[in-house]
This record gives sequence, C-alpha cells and structure tokens, in this order.
Amino acid sequence: MKYYCYAYAMNDSMNKKRTVETIKRMQSQYNYNRYQEIATKEKEKASEEKNKRNVLAALLFIGAIIVAFGYYNMLKEKKIEQERYETIIEELAASQSEIMKLREHADVHGLDEIISEKEKRIEFLQSELDRIQEVFHKNTGNINKSITTSAIYQVLLNRQYGPKLTMDEINECRKLTVQLLPELNNILVSKQYQLNRKDYNVCMLFRFGFKSKEICNMLDLSKGRVSQICTKVLLNVFNDSDGGAANLIEKLSGFH
Repeated sequence: MKYYCYAYAMNDSMNKKRTVETIKRMQSQYNYNRYQEIATKEKEKASEEKNKRNVLAALLFIGAIIVAFGYYNMLKEKKIEQERYETIIEELAASQSEIMKLREHADVHGLDEIISEKEKRIEFLQSELDRIQEVFHKNTGNINKSITTSAIYQVLLNRQYGPKLTMDEINECRKLTVQLLPELNNILVSKQYQLNRKDYNVCMLFRFGFKSKEICNMLDLSKGRVSQICTKVLLNVFNDSDGGAANLIEKLSGFH
C-alpha cells in the first residue's frame, strides 16, 4: 500500500504535468493560429488599402487628364475667339472707314447698293463683336489707362509735333476706338450724323486726350479746319451751337 500510494502520487503528478504541458501546447497552438489569423487579416487589410489607393490614384490620374483636356480645349477655343475678335475689329474699322468715304460721294450713281451692302456687313460684324466682348472681353478696367498704355498711343505721343500720321497708324487708332469705345465709335460712323473721316479722326484723337494744336500736326489740318469740325460735330451730334474744341472735348470725355 505504501508503494502503491507512492506510485499513485507519482502517476497523478505525471498526469498533472502532462495535462499542464498539453494545455500549454494547446495554448501555444491557439496563440499561433490566432496570430496567423491576425497576420492574414492584416495582410488582407493592407492589400485592400493598397487596392483602394491604386483605384484612387487611377481615378485622380483620369480626372487630371480630363481637366487638362478640358483646359486645353478652353484655351484653344479662347485663342480661336481671340483671333476672330481681332479679325472682326480690323474688318469693322476698315468697313466703317470705307462707308464714310462712300457717303462723301453718295451722289455718284450706283453707290446706294454698295453702301447698303456695306451697312449690312457692318451690322453683322458689330453683332459678332458684341457677342465676343460679352463672353470673352468684358471691359472692367480703366479705359483711359488702356488707351494710354497701348502701342499706338506711344506712336501718337511721338507725332504730336509731326510728321503726319500714316493711314496705317490712323487705322490702328480706329481699331482701338472700335475695341474700347464702341458707343462713341457707333455715333461717329452713324449715318444719322453724316460725319466724314476727318470729323471721325479729330473726335477720336480728342477722346484720346490730345489738344487742337497736336491734332493739327498729326492730321496735317489747319486750326480753322479743326475749329469747323468741332462746330459741326457739336451741332450735328450734340445739338449744341455754342462752344468750340474745349466744349467738344468735355462731351467726348463722357464716353467710357
């Protein structure tokens, strides 16, 4: 019984030890499996995040391409409109100058039809110009500053004391008037007021800020001729029979 008790105790101790070892092995296996599961989940999560980043990067890249393409098309469209804008201004200024010249010889047989066609063309060009200006060239700046910083104005400063302006330089001034002072331009070329090209040029240079003496040099006109033009424009356009150049300059300066 004594040795049996020893043997039982020893066997019980060994059973307990084996049980503890088994539990430890089970715990270790559980921990290993758990860590593996966590690692797998982390790996899957990392892979999923990577896929999301790749998809997002692809979407951003596609979006950037679409934006760039749209911006390119916008610039292209704006360039085309700018070229058309400049072409219209040039043609409109030339057509208006031509029709004023034709009106000076309106008594010549057969000119009525030509003048009528020119007027229709001018009307079309003016509507196109208004459309483009409304969309692309809304003038929100200082017109006087735009005039004085233009290239042609620098030429005018050098011609205040002569020699006379060339036809090309006068045409550049007319284009600037069409672009920056459309209301004044429309009045000066209107059939209603019957102004000629010299009348137009004098009023245009007055509005640009030049005085009678300077305009006489630039257009090779006498003081008396400029004075006559002032009287004519004041009476025909503004219904004002009083005053001379100073009065006309004051009225023209109101066009912005």
